[in-house]
Amino acid sequence: MADLRRTMYDLDRDRNDFLSGQQVEVAFSKCGVYLTPDVRARLLLATDRTGAGMYKIEALMDYLTRVKPEAHNTVELGNSHKPRQARVGRLPMYQNQPMLNAPWELSQQKGSNTPDEGFSEEGQQQRQRLQGVQPLAPPPPEVPEEAQLPFDIQKWSSDYQYLAQAVYQADQDQSGYMPANEVQHVSSTYNLVYNLQISEQTLLTALNTAIDRDYDEVNLEYFIATLQDLHFRKSDTI
Repeated sequence: MADLRRTMYDLDRDRNDFLSGQQVEVAFSKCGVYLTPDVRARLLLATDRTGAGMYKIEALMDYLTRVKPEAHNTVELGNSHKPRQARVGRLPMYQNQPMLNAPWELSQQKGSNTPDEGFSEEGQQQRQRLQGVQPLAPPPPEVPEEAQLPFDIQKWSSDYQYLAQAVYQADQDQSGYMPANEVQHVSSTYNLVYNLQISEQTLLTALNTAIDRDYDEVNLEYFIATLQDLHFRKSDTI
């Protein structure tokens, strides 16, 4: 991550701590950073603080560090990642087939037989099969679940302001009203990017509460206040 930070500042020719989208892609390419398309889009959306397609370097690094702090040369992000489940071992062949003779029994039965005196090719294959069976490895230790960090209301409120700002900026005619589907799209995106943990039901309730029936559009100021209030009220009841 230190190499990525240096590369970004090297590309910042204007020395204003901002990079264009093309410069961000160049920095990722030079440092071997891979992001899935959906995560790259969310990253750029979250760090475009001016709305002009310029991305603040420290905001980029902060987002990458918060989402994947252990990343060094590559970053792989995405919501579809699931921890790999441990495979269930299979019993050795001889445990499932009790009729097979043990090696010492085979040697007693065959005695001093040679290939010219009653040599059994089937018995030889059984011995080789049994000798090649390896004992089962012990099951992997269970990974303890990460302790849940205490809720930081100041950080949540600060991140929520980015959601509110994005909603207001999406109002192109600055009327203070927008269609519900557009408000829902912007809010859901920033809820995901900043991990605000606002439930879908809470979001829909806030939209229905803040909609102006005369214009069939959402009152943005009322929506922002209602969404925050509903989220805290639901959190208090959990």
